[in-house]
Parts: sequence; structure tokens; C-alpha cells
Amino acid sequence: MDWGSRQTFGMTNSYWLAIGAVAAIGGLGEARKRGVLPALPAMPWGSAAMDVNADVARAWGEGLPAKAKHFRTDGETLWSYSLPIGITKGDRKILYNYSASGQFRSMTTSQHVSRAKKHANEVVDPPSGSRATHRRGSRTSRRDLEEYGGADEKDFIDWLVAADRIVEKRTGVGILDLPDWNWRDAYDDGLGPAIAAGGAIEQARG
Repeated sequence: MDWGSRQTFGMTNSYWLAIGAVAAIGGLGEARKRGVLPALPAMPWGSAAMDVNADVARAWGEGLPAKAKHFRTDGETLWSYSLPIGITKGDRKILYNYSASGQFRSMTTSQHVSRAKKHANEVVDPPSGSRATHRRGSRTSRRDLEEYGGADEKDFIDWLVAADRIVEKRTGVGILDLPDWNWRDAYDDGLGPAIAAGGAIEQARG
């Protein structure tokens, strides 16, 4: 998602960090009454952000690289966050149906699939993938993480490896065994692997 500006995005990060701190101390409602938390800044959800996603989908269809905040392609593979949702076989574009009519992952990923449909030659069921083959307590391989996050993203994969080791040490399973979490967002926002791992574990525990 194109948030519009680094300044606005930074404000939003600060807002959610404030929420986390106050929630840990004792409740958002009281904090609101005391005026501790600022109002959430308005986000530019309009046509500009949508056009960026459309441009990424179009670039994938044309075999060109393009990148938005959560949507990117190297011209061959199309990723939503760190999930490959489209591939190229010869001159054909194959889109995986990660939407409500297939294997739903998230609203944003479903929207990315919708954007890419017009540029795909075929829409198919997603592969079983590495998630289905992991055994509880087994170590996630670097290759698994490269398939998940993109083999060309060395720094991101190094970061994922570190986060995976932390998750494994604390839970006995790797990050691919946890419910979907926005690892790419955490990495792009500059969070350390330990903080990101803690957030993913907390979400998994509900």
C-alpha cells in the first residue's frame, strides 16, 4: 500500500507504538479520556494508491519489474507481501487464486489477486507449498524462506532466517508454521527480527 509520504507513515508507526505501550499499562479507553493518544492521521486510500497496485499487476503481465509497498514483481514472479501469487511459464502468466473463492489469505492479498486477473492467462489453485510439508518442530530451511520471500531478496531472507530461529526457539516451530503475518511489512518498517518474531507469536496465540 502506498501510504503517500514517509512523514505520514512515520506518524502512523508512532501512533501504533503508543497504542501498544498504553495498552500494556492499562487500557486505551482511559488513555483516550486523558488525551494521551493522538487522533489517527488520515490515510490516502484513494485512487493514487490503487493505481500503483494496478501498475504492478500490469508490469507483471508485460514481464517488467515494478514495486509498491506490499505488491511487487521482478517481471516473472508476482508477490503479495512475501507470498508468491503469480508465476511465469514460458509466455504464460499463471495466477494463484489466493482470494475468497480459492485459498483466502488476507483482504489485501485478495485485492492484489483481483488486480492481476486481467493480466493472467490462467487462474489456478495455489500449490500446496512448503507450509504443507513442514513437520511441527522441524527446522525451516533457507530454501523454504527463499521460496516464501523471494530468492533475490538476500537481506530480507537473512532477516527472515534470524526471525525464524527466534520463533523456533520460543515455540518449537518455524515461521512458516505460524498463521500468516506481515513479515515484509515489519522488515520494511525497520523492525528487528526479535520484535517481529514476538509480534507473530503473539498473534498466533490470539
